[in-house]
Amino acid sequence: MDYFIAKHEVSAEGLFYRKLVVGTTKHLRWSDVRAVRYSPLVKWFRLETRSGDVAGISVMLTGLPDFARLLLAHAPRGAVDADTLHVLQATAEGNPPSVWIR
Repeated sequence: MDYFIAKHEVSAEGLFYRKLVVGTTKHLRWSDVRAVRYSPLVKWFRLETRSGDVAGISVMLTGLPDFARLLLAHAPRGAVDADTLHVLQATAEGNPPSVWIR
């Protein structure tokens, strides 16, 4: 459902996104990202800011390679855990995670 309703826009400054449940639009600056983790079970990237805001980005997001490239280029060093780093690098190269559960 999130694939059809939620809106996301990425830029060099950050990510504009609309939360599905709340319906509010938020802006997450790459420089404010504290932690990035990928969950293979739910097929989401979870971004958390220093203020505690959380954005979930589905692997079904149109433009996912652009998201990965911008996140890798602009997020603070150390914000992305090692396992997630490999997934983001592959995604940035055009090889996103499969949407199918294996």
